[in-house]
Amino acid sequence: MNQAVRAAGATVVASVFQPFEPHGVSGVVVIEESHISIHTWPEHGYAAVDFYTCGQADPEVANEVLAAGLGAAHTEAMYVDRGLGVQGRNLRLRSHRAEHVIPGAMLESEQAVEPSAQLAI
Repeated sequence: MNQAVRAAGATVVASVFQPFEPHGVSGVVVIEESHISIHTWPEHGYAAVDFYTCGQADPEVANEVLAAGLGAAHTEAMYVDRGLGVQGRNLRLRSHRAEHVIPGAMLESEQAVEPSAQLAI
């Protein structure tokens, strides 16, 4: 996660991860621009990632780095603009991309983790 944050152009402030028995982890990386969090369910081959940021950080780069690092076969990413600069309810879906196959990824039968990212800038 720290590598993904740095690749995205964000600045790491602190990282906390809590592993669970028999498997799985939840964690957060606080960044100067906001935060990135992860919750994993390895028994289901699934990870949920949220990357909230402002400024010039690129959440798409973070998603690519995390997907590669997790050996994901598929990703689903939702990019949401939010905040005071968005007209109306301060929330707008910019794009949604699903089932993106990562070259060289592990198959589900190999316990791949499939990150689903809700990324907002």
